[in-house]
Amino acid sequence: MAIEAALGSASARLAQAARIIEKYANAEPTGFVRWGMALYEVQAARDALHQAPSLSQMPVAPQPVAVSEEWSRETLHALAGKIEHELVQAAEQLAGADDKLACLNASLHAARLRNALG
Repeated sequence: MAIEAALGSASARLAQAARIIEKYANAEPTGFVRWGMALYEVQAARDALHQAPSLSQMPVAPQPVAVSEEWSRETLHALAGKIEHELVQAAEQLAGADDKLACLNASLHAARLRNALG
């Protein structure tokens, strides 16, 4: 997979995770207390990744996602770990310093997301 496609895929999966976490946070009166840090970190990861010049040319139009049983905290935790690992690998392959920094910053937020999801 080309590195631009990998960055686009990571961005799309972060957007998907953000929509799922936001739906969970809005589903109950105390949802933001339970999901607020995770929501912040997933949005911060996506924002950091979009600082990559290689990604800035790609339009991102996420599709709506239904929250279901399969999107548990554990599933989101595993997804965050996978994204973190892929972003570190992408940073190693990128030539530009700005792209590397964006990927590493996004991977840091993905790690924090994983921690927030417990």
